Amino acid sequence: MFNFIKKLLGAGARSDDETLNEQIQDILPAGLIQLAVAGENCDSIAGASGLFGLEHTNPVPVNGIKGEIKYINRLLCPCGKYLMAHRLGSIKAPGSEGAVDVYETVCSELAHWDIMYFHFYHPRRSLMVPKNYSRDAFHSQFSKTIIGMTTNTACRNFPAGMGQIVTEMLGPTFGASVMKKIGYKTSQPFKRPAAHIEKIMDVIQTGLFEGHVSGDVLNCEAEKLMAVRLRNEEEQK
Repeated sequence: MFNFIKKLLGAGARSDDETLNEQIQDILPAGLIQLAVAGENCDSIAGASGLFGLEHTNPVPVNGIKGEIKYINRLLCPCGKYLMAHRLGSIKAPGSEGAVDVYETVCSELAHWDIMYFHFYHPRRSLMVPKNYSRDAFHSQFSKTIIGMTTNTACRNFPAGMGQIVTEMLGPTFGASVMKKIGYKTSQPFKRPAAHIEKIMDVIQTGLFEGHVSGDVLNCEAEKLMAVRLRNEEEQK
């Protein structure tokens, strides 16, 4: 994924992903292992409908929390940039075993914002990618780590707040190197597009969402948008 790390680790043989056994051993939390191993070994969930990975009715099958992070870290947006991502919460998906995790993503150029859905009750990660996305080549050593700019907790002031999370997780020196390679710019202004905020609010208002999305997470933009939406609904009555 990053040339400077690949040089340290060596070229390494390449394949599509880690072996099934490696992915099973990677499953977290520990209490999930038995359920995930018994889950569907697939690239897309049988009977799923809607856009793959972009609708809660067709979540990406992955192997636990690490599986979500590793999957996202290899995704490339339509302009070929890596993603930053955080977990907003989860949503109850009719017909699915357990909940579906909801992640907000954006590329380092801030050009492509999305909401992605993951179902982590599976023995391995899907080899499919959401529409308009591609996947970075698998590296036999580096791709086995969770180094990147993805967190399975909600990030305050996303994506600007990701810099602090990465620094705390990796340390200031290595964290700065990772952010530089991804293209994260601390001085770059971050603002969600209105259409994207609407998409987040639609998820929250389904009544199926479970999470702690607040004004801190959405830079208070969602609260303003919600006020406008409620006012418009009242005027239409």
